Amino acid sequence: MIKKLKSRYSSTAVMAFSLAFMLLSSAPSQAADDIIYYWLDKAGVPKYSETPPRDGQKYKTILPKVTRAYDPEKAKERIKNQQAEQQSRREKRLNQHEQHQQSIASAEIRNKNCSIVSKRLSSLKSQSRVSLQHSDGSIKKLSEAERQEQIQIAQSQASQYCD
Repeated sequence: MIKKLKSRYSSTAVMAFSLAFMLLSSAPSQAADDIIYYWLDKAGVPKYSETPPRDGQKYKTILPKVTRAYDPEKAKERIKNQQAEQQSRREKRLNQHEQHQQSIASAEIRNKNCSIVSKRLSSLKSQSRVSLQHSDGSIKKLSEAERQEQIQIAQSQASQYCD
């Protein structure tokens, strides 16, 4: 009968240890200073507690597996950083889009200016008698020297706008 009791206690001890292990490993995260005390009572039955045994028995300490605790402040900071990164990427894309639109507009203006200068240069070269209208509406007939000067100005503008 003693053998039967010993084997019974052994299987009970194994079951108690297994149960305690499962509970500890599946428990929610605990603080790093939480300690579980383990000892065998006078009958050889394993005991687990958050306080050491009172009767001066030998015991072992078990430090539970500490999982990374949820820190709401760190989570808020991480979200804030992610939102700042997203905003920065949005602003960068918007800036790139605006630059692209400006380059398209600039190219259209250059093409228009090139067309105007090319027509003007062609007109100055093909006609020997050229008249120039001023901003006040008055018209002046250009001398040959003035026409050559206007051709040089138009050629300079053409090289600037018609690359």
